[in-house]
Amino acid sequence: MFYCSKLFKGHDVYLVEGQLDSMVLSLRTGLKNVIGLCGNSGSEELFSDFKKADINKIVIVPDGDKGGRKNLSRLISQLYGFGYDVHIKQLPEGMDPDDFFRVSPEGREEKLNEWNKLSVIHGYKFLIDEVLQDKDLDQSIQLEKAKEEIIESCFSIPEIQHEAFKNYATKLIGTSREFFMSFLRKHKEHKTEEENIKRIKKGYSKLERHIRTGDRKGILRALKAIEPKKTTEEVFI
Repeated sequence: MFYCSKLFKGHDVYLVEGQLDSMVLSLRTGLKNVIGLCGNSGSEELFSDFKKADINKIVIVPDGDKGGRKNLSRLISQLYGFGYDVHIKQLPEGMDPDDFFRVSPEGREEKLNEWNKLSVIHGYKFLIDEVLQDKDLDQSIQLEKAKEEIIESCFSIPEIQHEAFKNYATKLIGTSREFFMSFLRKHKEHKTEEENIKRIKKGYSKLERHIRTGDRKGILRALKAIEPKKTTEEVFI
């Protein structure tokens, strides 16, 4: 991973796939916060640094090839998990930033104008388009699978973008907004139930360990984790 330890406040962050790409993009465009990742992955420490610099908008500039789309989806979801406003700036097919700006000095101004005109889409649009890729929505099984995957993506999207996400999704999968919302509620209830089961299992595992070691405080913490809304006395009843 390559980036300057000093992030410039008030400037969007641009993420590219390599060190050379970050240097070229910064040099040719004058952008301040250009960071080269190792492929399409980043660390929680790095994304936390963005928060400290009061940065809210992240623009990913992926290489213009067909590889790494799944990794890009994971990166978008990861950034959404931190609450960032995520966008994708799409390069021409087969190009990375170094390829794109590799022109003679006389052609640099024209290339910069071309860069400024490149399309930028919301991260959630990429996530939805990725789900629908290679799916035949006329087949009910594939349509249901697409709906489930799209709903799953929704949980990583910041609340402020939920409306736009739902409108875009319902239009693409050809269903009513009411049906989509009903599907979302059911999926959310199921997801909450799964998370509760995981929490309880983890709590009992810790409780067993603390009982073996005689850690009284640890036992109380584990009991509270199992039933967070109950007092310790109520858990024992």
